[in-house]
Amino acid sequence: MNLKYLSDIELLNTKVRDLDLNIDTPFIQIHIQKLMKELRARGVDFPVRFWLGDEWCSPEGSPGVSIPFCLSHPRLIRLENQYVGFNEGKSSDHFMKLIRHEVGHAIETAFGIDRHPLRELVFGSTDEEYPSDYKPDKRSKDFVRHLPDHYAQAHPDEDFAETFAVWLTPKTKWREKYKKWPALDKLKVMEMLMTDVSEMAPVKTRVRESFHYKKMNMTLLEYFRIRFNHYHPHMRISKHHLQRVFSLGSEGPTAKDWIRDNSKWLEKKLGKQISNGGYNQRQSLKTIQQLTDKWRLRMNPSEAKNPKEVLDFVAKFSLQLSQRDYTKVIM
Repeated sequence: MNLKYLSDIELLNTKVRDLDLNIDTPFIQIHIQKLMKELRARGVDFPVRFWLGDEWCSPEGSPGVSIPFCLSHPRLIRLENQYVGFNEGKSSDHFMKLIRHEVGHAIETAFGIDRHPLRELVFGSTDEEYPSDYKPDKRSKDFVRHLPDHYAQAHPDEDFAETFAVWLTPKTKWREKYKKWPALDKLKVMEMLMTDVSEMAPVKTRVRESFHYKKMNMTLLEYFRIRFNHYHPHMRISKHHLQRVFSLGSEGPTAKDWIRDNSKWLEKKLGKQISNGGYNQRQSLKTIQQLTDKWRLRMNPSEAKNPKEVLDFVAKFSLQLSQRDYTKVIM
């Protein structure tokens, strides 16, 4: 189904598998070619396979990389940003960081490095249980810093892939940057492993294109909702909940604009009702702005003059938000 003939509403209600998408877009191909050039410059000559999938990943046991299908079209990038709140890889710099990381997984699988005794000794066992979240030590110098949230600390497999990405990135000067860090030993081991790889034949070349977008039976809107709920568990407010306070009508200011224009007053009032800190209050207002904008909700004219319900709603949500453990990073 060609995207240019669909309105946003029609597109959101289309099953992902029915979308007519192509990985051969200039934005994606430029970065794939750049990545392959970096590999060859490092002596790693392996034809990594890429496909459009539900997210960034290199499926277990398969030496290939899934690239989020939303990155294949500007409209999908815009809608994902609107409905999920972010895009992974829409900027050139972020795309390259992510693809280097995932290719690290693919190379590890292709050459059987995950079972190499030196790999397990330095990075840990790939058999360690994979977590749903983790609490990083932001001061630790035992891990490289590549993707946000100290991702190398999540699991030994991520430690390996992050270290590979730093090693692969041109002009990083990692020997100088990590000179006094224990993480430098991991980078030196990575260089040793990749020197071996340059002289080896891959032990696994067959690729299963797992999580391919053509296998996704959900609608685009359902996909966005799943991602939103996964990455924002503390923001699980339904449209039904918001409609108790805001309106779908055509009269009155948009809820987003009203909250923005009255944010200082709301924060002041909230400060008198609850004592969970200004940060949670601001986050609550920001989240409700995003959701009311997504569902095109408005303020009732009468409520705009006497917004007690809005104030009570935001206060309740702000208290809920304060219970979130912000030291945990969701995988």
